[in-house]
Amino acid sequence: MSKKELKDIEELIELVKKTGIAEIEVKSPEGGSVRIRQHAPSTKSVEQTLAQTTSSQPASHQTVSTAPQEEEGYVVRTPLIGTVYLAPSPGSELFVQIGKRVAVGDTLCLIEAMKTFNKIESDKAGVIKDCLIEDTQAVEYDQPLFVISLDD
Repeated sequence: MSKKELKDIEELIELVKKTGIAEIEVKSPEGGSVRIRQHAPSTKSVEQTLAQTTSSQPASHQTVSTAPQEEEGYVVRTPLIGTVYLAPSPGSELFVQIGKRVAVGDTLCLIEAMKTFNKIESDKAGVIKDCLIEDTQAVEYDQPLFVISLDD
């Protein structure tokens, strides 16, 4: 990806932020495309969100923590913008779950950026303490994804 293309994408992100539109998709004549989606801030309470999650998703997909993001531990951050996927395919088992041990190199999630799926791997060994994102959520560069309680 060229610097010009990255600059164009950054400008689109700023446009989405400034205008408040929910989503924009731009397609090039060569067949490439980029879609930028902005999630509106939720006004629901944590209890309402948990009730919806419990009724609409299988138990294995309830990994998003409601705890504050100021936890102790190693924070895994996204190295790129895109859409995060917590499982290899819809309905399959999650890559990682809260309370489960991960080793260096284990896949934590996938981030789709410009029709390419990028593995986000653990660079530290420990236990997943918190998941700070939801499946299919749009993420920005350097956004916190997971908190890992490191091995001593």
